[in-house]
Amino acid sequence: MNEQPFDGDRYKFHVLVESGESARRYGDRLREIFATGLTLERSDALTQLKEEVLTNGR
Repeated sequence: MNEQPFDGDRYKFHVLVESGESARRYGDRLREIFATGLTLERSDALTQLKEEVLTNGR
C-alpha cells in the first residue's frame, strides 16, 4: 500500500486498532486522521464511527 499511488500521490499506510479507553485519550489525533485520511474501503459502521469521532459523539 505504501508504494501504490492514489490520485498521483503516495500515502503512508496506518492500521488503527484502539480500545475505547485509548481512543478517548487520543481523540484529537483520531479526529485528524479521520478528517484527513484517505478511506480505501467504506462501510456503514466506518461512516458511523467517523461521524461520532468528528462530532465528539453528538
